[in-house]
Amino acid sequence: MGNNKSNDNKDYKKLFNQFLEYENKVHEKNQSKIKTGLKVNLILPQCFLILCFMTKSSKLFFLILWIVSLFGIAFYLIYIEYKDYQIQELISGSNLGEGFNPLIGAPVEHIENVVNNRMDMIDDRIDNAKQAAHSILNRSSSGDDGEEES
Repeated sequence: MGNNKSNDNKDYKKLFNQFLEYENKVHEKNQSKIKTGLKVNLILPQCFLILCFMTKSSKLFFLILWIVSLFGIAFYLIYIEYKDYQIQELISGSNLGEGFNPLIGAPVEHIENVVNNRMDMIDDRIDNAKQAAHSILNRSSSGDDGEEES
């Protein structure tokens, strides 16, 4: 009986590991789809814009195609991100996975930290420059007062 239970545990662990591997493959494919979607989002509307000016046909038709392509690509990217989010949420919610690994969230948080650090550094430089300017003005105004009294 105990041997049967350990075999069941091994089967469940094997099945779970296969599920995690599948999820990781899907996540990597979704990352690739997002990159491709962003490239298409840049290229396809430009193609419509170029065709609009190169042909003598209705510019309204190409404008509508341009707008529809932007919305279509945006909805596609949102759909991919949402499906990946659901899978990640399922795994992280069960406390069985390694944690939540969003498609584009981690680099954005990193960029936010870098920007905040740069802004703090710039603020410090501005404060130092203000202090230096005030000290120069104070020295020059005290030197001017001494010359006026003579």
